[in-house]
Amino acid sequence: MFVELPKYVSSSDKDSRYCQSLYIDNEQDLKNVFDELIAHNDEYSYRGICDARYKMYSSSQRLWFYDDQRMLRLGCNNYYDTIECLIKLAASQPEVQQYIQKNNLPANDFLILAMLQHFGSPSPMLDFSNNVLKGLFFAVDNMPAWTDNGTNRLEDFVSLYFIRRNIDWGKNMKDNVNLQYRQVRPESSNIFFLPIGEKSFYNNTKDIPLVEVMNTVCNTKYFHCVNIRKHLVPLVHSAYLQTNGITHNSVYCIGNTYPDQLQIVFDNI
Repeated sequence: MFVELPKYVSSSDKDSRYCQSLYIDNEQDLKNVFDELIAHNDEYSYRGICDARYKMYSSSQRLWFYDDQRMLRLGCNNYYDTIECLIKLAASQPEVQQYIQKNNLPANDFLILAMLQHFGSPSPMLDFSNNVLKGLFFAVDNMPAWTDNGTNRLEDFVSLYFIRRNIDWGKNMKDNVNLQYRQVRPESSNIFFLPIGEKSFYNNTKDIPLVEVMNTVCNTKYFHCVNIRKHLVPLVHSAYLQTNGITHNSVYCIGNTYPDQLQIVFDNI
């Protein structure tokens, strides 16, 4: 029996999780909101999702949710075993070790997870963009087929999420939360999530989406959300993305940042 990941079931359900949640269903509101966001581009990090019902689950959470039996067959007895298995498998590759040494990089778990994330491997990391238009691109890229029935349900919208950079996390966490850096040893740590620079978040939970994790352990809500009705997506492409050179090729210009051997790791997961 197929089981889906939990989604937001209504706008009120979703809106309660964010410090701000806007709904855009006309061209003028789209212009007003994005003129303001572009003017303040450098203050936030951005992530787009093609369906406003979807929550911010990491790829490793989705893997375990949909294919836990496969992980069990591979000897991963639980979700955290899966993460450690991925790290050890990638770190054991000579090409990966040589790449880390050659570029004088810190050989820690988070670097390995970032490399895994870069090549589409399951990872507990969630990436964000430092460019609002690139975040917007991911909200509208490969949007599933949609029929305009004139409704304003959540599935009629795509979403752009953004969070202020340079948050002083130490001053805004509840008393029982420790954000001190350590290697990924999930079951012996009380790290719930960890900001990695300004463009990634590490989610240390098996089944709680990033926003909900943060709301649980922070004293305030940090994420903003702009929901754009799907009939405006063609305008988004023409007026904002194509005009500014934000295309599939420019966004996915991965190049040879990491060794090709990592692809072999992913193929064997």
